[in-house]
Amino acid sequence: MSKINAPQPVLCSIADTIEPYERMFTIKEFSQLMAESPKTIDARVKHGSQPATLVGGAIRSDPYDTAQWLRSPSAKRDQIQLSFFRKSCN
Repeated sequence: MSKINAPQPVLCSIADTIEPYERMFTIKEFSQLMAESPKTIDARVKHGSQPATLVGGAIRSDPYDTAQWLRSPSAKRDQIQLSFFRKSCN
């Protein structure tokens, strides 16, 4: 009797999830993805440790730049624990 192995879900990081998006995220949208307070995101942007762009007076996060930042050592220094931000891609 052979054992049937159920397919395991493929895990994706937030960086993998957001990188293909074609539009910029607001702080509120990005904070929801990261499960963090918008104030935390805003503080990192103002400190200069998280990439962002000012568009018409509003702060926006470019998906590609933000994904690269999430994968970088500087994000890890800022206490972004990527292992916690994983979801099933299936």
